[in-house]
Amino acid sequence: MTKLLSLLMIVSAATALAQQRGTVALSELNELLAQKPTSWNRIKTDFEVFPVVDGGRINAAQSRELTGTRVAPYQLFARPKGATGPYTHQITIETESEFFDSQGRPVPPSKAKHVREKVLSIATRRLNPSEYFTPPAR
Repeated sequence: MTKLLSLLMIVSAATALAQQRGTVALSELNELLAQKPTSWNRIKTDFEVFPVVDGGRINAAQSRELTGTRVAPYQLFARPKGATGPYTHQITIETESEFFDSQGRPVPPSKAKHVREKVLSIATRRLNPSEYFTPPAR
């Protein structure tokens, strides 16, 4: 029962945290992506990935201590290697977020001092033409 309650708390927190969005550099996800090296290496082999990632952010109502901390789901744009033009694919990284107090004990997000994410999946989908992404000219 305790495990079920913990899982429900994690899922509920992750759902609530996904409401705020922000961007980070792709390089900031290196530690997360290292959790699924086979999947990530396949994507890097097949796709050119845009270096900016859209992801969730924790807001002050959820956790004053962790306000602004990035959390999944993360979304990236990609296009097949060698292709020119817009980015035609979306990569979504889903994680499980776990929240801990200063002694490393699991707690609700409102009492957390640290958050740790475990990658559950990395999925790629082809976008509809109306969803293609073209970065702004530099």
